[in-house]
Amino acid sequence: MTSNKFLLIIRFAAFLLYGYSVFYRQKNETLPPHLRNRPFGKWKFLTYWDLLLQFGFFGLALIGSFRWTPKSFGPYDPYYPYWLHQTSHTLVALLVLVELIFANRNPPSKQAHGLIMINLFSYVYALWVLYIALTTDIWVYPVLQKLNWPLRICFGVALGLINSLFYKMAIFCRQNFFKQTPNLYYIWTYETLPPEVRGRPFGKWKYLTYWDLLLQLGFFGLALIGSFRWTPKSFGRLLDFLFYSLVFPIAMIVTISFWTLYSIDRELVFPKALDAYYPFWLNQTSHTLVALLVLIELIFGNRNPPSKQAHGLIIINLFSYVYSFWVLYIAFTTNFWVYPFLEKLNWPLRISFGVALGLVNSLFYKMAILCGRNLVKQTPNRKNKKIK
Repeated sequence: MTSNKFLLIIRFAAFLLYGYSVFYRQKNETLPPHLRNRPFGKWKFLTYWDLLLQFGFFGLALIGSFRWTPKSFGPYDPYYPYWLHQTSHTLVALLVLVELIFANRNPPSKQAHGLIMINLFSYVYALWVLYIALTTDIWVYPVLQKLNWPLRICFGVALGLINSLFYKMAIFCRQNFFKQTPNLYYIWTYETLPPEVRGRPFGKWKYLTYWDLLLQLGFFGLALIGSFRWTPKSFGRLLDFLFYSLVFPIAMIVTISFWTLYSIDRELVFPKALDAYYPFWLNQTSHTLVALLVLIELIFGNRNPPSKQAHGLIIINLFSYVYSFWVLYIAFTTNFWVYPFLEKLNWPLRISFGVALGLVNSLFYKMAILCGRNLVKQTPNRKNKKIK
């Protein structure tokens, strides 16, 4: 099998899910009664073509994982299950993104051949939709019935152009962003530091980014558990406290400080030598996505700010100063500065850095509470968070 067992599991799950979706649509009616006897059945819809395409691809990809080989519907709701809707229209995109990032698929050497294929597929399907309309007076997609013929033709042309754009985007992303072969698992399994730094004491534990990834993993794992009805109210209050006092401030300081220093001089925080070992996607996950996810949690998570703000201030400052002392301890004992810019500062500025870390984190803590109380309308803590 391939060395990436995670990818093998994803392919196997995709193959089973798409296979069962195709089987379900073959054996069960997913159209309301007034559409069931129309000509061409399920074959009118691009979703069904895509399901067959995804099923076939992930089946072949699964075989290719072994060495011996050379994605509310109104009237549709009672007939088209919610899980099938998500599989047909959402999961298809997520799974091909996983495949794009992790599977090491080499873009075609002659891109024109791929453009011909995707345009041929697009225009054949557009002609197929028009043929169904002309022969049966049924428009597969109701929006086309409301358009005049010039706009319908533009729809067919646009289908090919948009698919060509996605084709070029996939090649561009693969060639520029996802060059490496395979979050915490990646950092733990693969070397993300250049050779001259690998042997230094304390390994990945020197970096606030790694502490933050562990913190985010633990919080969102607990938040997932806390979404269910059987968790006690005290568990929800604990999650709220952790979110405001640690999770939100640390994620924001990691993102803002990293990209601020990166924009000034990347060598101060993320030297170019790291590019060969620290993939682009992992950099974005560690230094960008962490902030976006906690902002989403702040807006939609119905998290109640702590009743006693002083407790949260104590926690975030304790964390900040413990980490500051940790950085200084590493410098004293190993003569290695975790962040290169600290080496260029004098001692008063280094001490000021540690103090500022606590102050800035406290500011983010107060900002989160202000937003939670005034900008984001709160609902009772445990009422809307439970999965029914």
